[in-house]
Amino acid sequence: MGHSLAKTSVLQPARVADTPRRLELCRKAILNHDFEMLADIVELDSNLMHAVMLTSTPTLLYWQPATLAIMEAVQSWRKGGLPVCYTIDAGPNVHVLCKMDAYKEVAARIQDLSGGINCWSPIQVDLQYLKIIIPIINMCSLIPI
Repeated sequence: MGHSLAKTSVLQPARVADTPRRLELCRKAILNHDFEMLADIVELDSNLMHAVMLTSTPTLLYWQPATLAIMEAVQSWRKGGLPVCYTIDAGPNVHVLCKMDAYKEVAARIQDLSGGINCWSPIQVDLQYLKIIIPIINMCSLIPI
């Protein structure tokens, strides 16, 4: 449904036009192991997609209170020096990315959040450059890189 409605958003053309720039920044961040740059672009891309959804006709708003709680917490943690960021799928599910050395701290902080936020036992998948944690049940996945 969202793909067909995206064209009704005044923001979609700008989002699409800016895609090559964001992709190049993402590539540079990964190649340079620059987590801060990667975090900025990952969150921007996610927020742009949801901005398009919010400005589509009809409006698509899937976020729940727990979605916002995680977003706000992650941004606060990163401002405090913890290497962590979020991305959100086309629903209410937040996926949290962090550096491997911050994984235990981030996992503990997510578990401590109030508001009914749950992170379920993950399945771990090793890739060449990333170690990805995929949730068995969606709401919040933790992805250490």
